[in-house]
Amino acid sequence: MKQVLIIGAGKSSSCLIKHLIENRVLLGITLTIVDINTRPLHAYVGLENVHLVEIGSGDIKEYEPYISKSFLTISMLPAFMHIEVARLCLLYNSHLITPSYISTEMQALEGEVKAKQLIFLNELGFDPGIDHLTTMKTYYDIVAKGGRLTSYRSYAGGLVAPGSDDNPWHYKFSWNPRNVILAGQGGEIKYRKDGKEETLTYQNLFSKNEILKLSQGHVFDAYANRDSLKYEKLYGWENLDTLLRGTLRIHGFCEAWSILVNLGLTDDSIKNKPYSGKTYAEFYEEFLPGMAEDFIKSQTPLVQEKLNFIGFTDKKSIVEKNGSAAEILQSILVDKWKLKPEDRDWVVMVHFFRYTLHGKNFEIESYFSLEGETSTYTAMSKTVGMPIAFATELILHDKIKARGVLMPTERDIYLPILKRLAEIGIEFIDTIKEI
Repeated sequence: MKQVLIIGAGKSSSCLIKHLIENRVLLGITLTIVDINTRPLHAYVGLENVHLVEIGSGDIKEYEPYISKSFLTISMLPAFMHIEVARLCLLYNSHLITPSYISTEMQALEGEVKAKQLIFLNELGFDPGIDHLTTMKTYYDIVAKGGRLTSYRSYAGGLVAPGSDDNPWHYKFSWNPRNVILAGQGGEIKYRKDGKEETLTYQNLFSKNEILKLSQGHVFDAYANRDSLKYEKLYGWENLDTLLRGTLRIHGFCEAWSILVNLGLTDDSIKNKPYSGKTYAEFYEEFLPGMAEDFIKSQTPLVQEKLNFIGFTDKKSIVEKNGSAAEILQSILVDKWKLKPEDRDWVVMVHFFRYTLHGKNFEIESYFSLEGETSTYTAMSKTVGMPIAFATELILHDKIKARGVLMPTERDIYLPILKRLAEIGIEFIDTIKEI
């Protein structure tokens, strides 16, 4: 039997783990799941060919004995840890899947990975992931009928379902909170719109958001996501008038989040600052240019409501005693934005393709929306985990011919995964109009 290893059993892993456990006999695999906390997986204790391993610190060396025995390793760790996992996979000849963007360090392994005939498949989750799969299919459908793509915009968001939306931010955590706190700090933010290239700094990213109104009636804030321009080459495109990838939040989020960014509350650079004995309000006051109450009163009523909700005047004690500003803010927001057991999350993704065909201009609005089943089996867990689960099946059955550091833009990857996703209700609705 082939050994499959999952490292990380957090919020995004539940549907992946469930699928591989339920199908382990059919797939002919032994499944090992390693995490610093396996208690949420207690229902799987004692199952044949399922091994739960709880480790102490999460140091990369603790994963080595398990990677060394694995045919395939799935890393669900924070993105910065994938490269160390990848180096161990290279050492022990294990295939690798991650849901995260390909880093410069990961790309640098391309030659060695190819030489060992391994698959290091990255950017396969919800966003990035499903966006690549659906974009490739629609693009080649346009090309097949003789069209030429001129503009592409893609947006996605992990949100709280309308029925569980009970706070003024209209947001709760359905995936790694740290990634939410540090969003926008991962490098250059570049895109092209109407023929003009734009570069944003982290400080103005959220104040430069656009208001996106969809044909379904939803209104979102959308902020630019990393370097959109690099995908022109990665997708095999040329000279698009517009190329933009963005993240969605419910309208009104970005105005308030921009304030937190510019106050320095999302700064992660100074570690282990002492906050023992301080309240939420005292923490925030350190970053305010004057009295907190005066600062709050200077904001719009909707922003005031948001700031008060996250404790700008709250006398509650900080749980995290020491840390960076971002870490303390995260500890507060994990409390304030927690999914309750009865809550459900909501994921939304939409692409806009503009193209010319027979002298006419058209636009496709390609829309997908899904609510989670429970606070454990979330929509985010399903849309991150199931593409990885289906790619695991492809690798086990040797259905992917390419080798190296890959994105899911190859036809023998995206077509079969999209087919399987459609079978479980993950399918886009396309609306085409002449413009």
